[in-house]
Amino acid sequence: MTIGYIIILYAHIATPLTDDIYPSLQACEEIVERIHVRRPDAILHCAEVQRP
Repeated sequence: MTIGYIIILYAHIATPLTDDIYPSLQACEEIVERIHVRRPDAILHCAEVQRP
């Protein structure tokens, strides 16, 4: 079951950028767009978080 989405920073390995869990993919992508305004070279993606 999906509980939300997190922002992943891709460098050599995928690393969570924050501890925040966003309620929808759209909300996560809006934050990624805001970050890209300040850091256009950052490689960021939203990833699904599932309950075990």
